[in-house]
Amino acid sequence: MVDPTLDDQLPTLCTLGEDALLLVLEMCDSVTLCALARSTSLFTRPAPGEGLSLPERAAWETMRRHFASGAARPYEKGAAEQHRQVLSLHERGMLRPGVLHDVPLHAVEGAGSGWEVAYQAPYQHRTSDADLDEAVPRDARYVLLGALSMTGARSTDRYERGQAVGVPLPDRETLEDGSALAFSLLAWGRRDTVLKATHGEKEFEGGATRSDNLEAGVHFYRWPAHAIGFSSDPDLFFWNLETQSTGGWRAGLAYDLGDSTEWYKCCYYRMLHRC
Repeated sequence: MVDPTLDDQLPTLCTLGEDALLLVLEMCDSVTLCALARSTSLFTRPAPGEGLSLPERAAWETMRRHFASGAARPYEKGAAEQHRQVLSLHERGMLRPGVLHDVPLHAVEGAGSGWEVAYQAPYQHRTSDADLDEAVPRDARYVLLGALSMTGARSTDRYERGQAVGVPLPDRETLEDGSALAFSLLAWGRRDTVLKATHGEKEFEGGATRSDNLEAGVHFYRWPAHAIGFSSDPDLFFWNLETQSTGGWRAGLAYDLGDSTEWYKCCYYRMLHRC
């Protein structure tokens, strides 16, 4: 027989002390914490002297552990950026160090991602330096470069001239609603790193290149009027710029993309003043 008064004796979130409640929140996954921060008003009163709500304090502690363990890349939070916005980056898989593979399109373009489109065009398009410099605000904090196939191809597919071979493609309806699309590879970093001119016109003859312009395990390089890209063994990614005969060349295992209208080259920026 169930004692009807038993429920009244059990602790609830409302009756837990602040330290116990904070411990519970720290054990929640990032999705739960973001949901709490967005929709729960019960625990949003700042703790005395802290200026942060309990979900924000739990999010801060969660991210501190990830950064300390090396599971997350260093990240500079904007002054007006909320803790849950950083946590949102984490839950979308965007804070892993190095080149990222098969990142869903909605992780970058979805509501609340914080990324703004600067440039999108088929690899066939001849990108110019101005396409990037003029589209990315000078006060943008971070810049992202990525390659996306409109066929739904992934980084692990086998390619011939940019086409996935022997891989079943998603149906047309799935492709059209965007749910099957993912960046085969992408990398991002501070604006001054990603768009930095690392080679002068007479310092680089093409072919293999080396760059000390390193951030979060990725080498970014740019040869004005010739090429821009990044590398992190074994990943290679670059677009031709201005004077080259084609608009692009490589996206990981897919290459010879100069005439491709199915592969898209994408550039985004992050201002860090809104989610």
